[in-house]
Amino acid sequence: MKEFKIKLGFLGITILHDRKKNYETRNLQEISTEQIKQELRTLQETDFSEAKVEEFGVYGTEMWIFGKIVKEKEIYIKITLGYPNSKTICISFHISDFKTPMKYPFKTK
Repeated sequence: MKEFKIKLGFLGITILHDRKKNYETRNLQEISTEQIKQELRTLQETDFSEAKVEEFGVYGTEMWIFGKIVKEKEIYIKITLGYPNSKTICISFHISDFKTPMKYPFKTK
């Protein structure tokens, strides 16, 4: 998380808006790109859900899944650090559409 925030602060982030779910959520929730960036800047360890190690290499590093309540909806967020000396990447930022709720191993009840 610390590494993500440092890289995000220095190099910025690429948000993949061309993915259908991301686009639909952005429009439905009326969320601007700047608002998405702000939500990403404020991610915390307690928002962590899981790591997707099997997807390692697609964008240079493993992917991390986070969840966050934004405008009363649970948002599924998938990020990666990306390649060295390049922007971080937000692959997914959409309303969670899983049949089971997301799990947050670092969140206390």
